[in-house]
Amino acid sequence: MDSGYCENYGTTTADTQTAFFSGQVGMIIESTAILKNAIDSSSFEVGTGYLPKIEENEEGGVIIGGASLWEMKTEDEEKQEAAWKFIEYTTTPEAQAAWSMATGYFAINPEAYETEDMKAYIEENPNFTTAIDQLEESPVNNYTAGVLSGVQTESRLIFNEIIPDLYDGKITPEDGVASLAEQVNAAVENYNASVGE
Repeated sequence: MDSGYCENYGTTTADTQTAFFSGQVGMIIESTAILKNAIDSSSFEVGTGYLPKIEENEEGGVIIGGASLWEMKTEDEEKQEAAWKFIEYTTTPEAQAAWSMATGYFAINPEAYETEDMKAYIEENPNFTTAIDQLEESPVNNYTAGVLSGVQTESRLIFNEIIPDLYDGKITPEDGVASLAEQVNAAVENYNASVGE
């Protein structure tokens, strides 16, 4: 940050993406979900690479994120059956392949990668295999399991408040981590009390 090689575009994701698409910055770390849009929106050739590690170790890796499918329990059996049919359809190899090719998201059904359309697409668009390959090479452990937290949204907001101060040198990384831990732990305690641990 101090050298000027890194820019903080704030917490509005679209601002950082627009800076990349327009060529104001040469590199961003982003979700696979924007890969198709990045390629389509940029006037230059877009390349992908593995998410870098700070240090080489056996424990680190990448995680999967959002775009989940959920079915909520309801007393209306007709609605519940319709929701299940939707989930069944959207998780078919063909639907997952179409979704992945249109966005860059991982196909959650591995059979999607065996469809002829997906095989041909990946052959022509090798950028789409970068994240898949890194995920397959990541160990399965507590570090790569992803987040399961009732306060994830609140935690992200707290993180987004602390990071700009860290970038601007107003706080040290140690102070940022301590503040984040204190606020998130308090949010977890409140959440646990509200749901009865």
